[in-house]
Amino acid sequence: MFYETTAVILDGDFATLGTMLCDLQPTRQVITLEEQMELEVTARAFCAPCGLISASGYLEIGTTLYKILRITPWDEYWELWLYRCERSAP
Repeated sequence: MFYETTAVILDGDFATLGTMLCDLQPTRQVITLEEQMELEVTARAFCAPCGLISASGYLEIGTTLYKILRITPWDEYWELWLYRCERSAP
């Protein structure tokens, strides 16, 4: 993996928690929530494990805001499923 992309880690209130390097890859998957609402996973980020990241948070990469939908921890890295938001962070 190539950790070449800088991401700003935001909490649920859009407060900056820190930054990290990640490998950002486009993808197309759909997650169906309990209420039968569907969200499209538009990107995956691979990163080193980081205690600042939570499923209630966001990543800001460049001018694009992503909601973290799922965190999958692997042995040496985490895989984050991301939803591209229509707006930017306030």
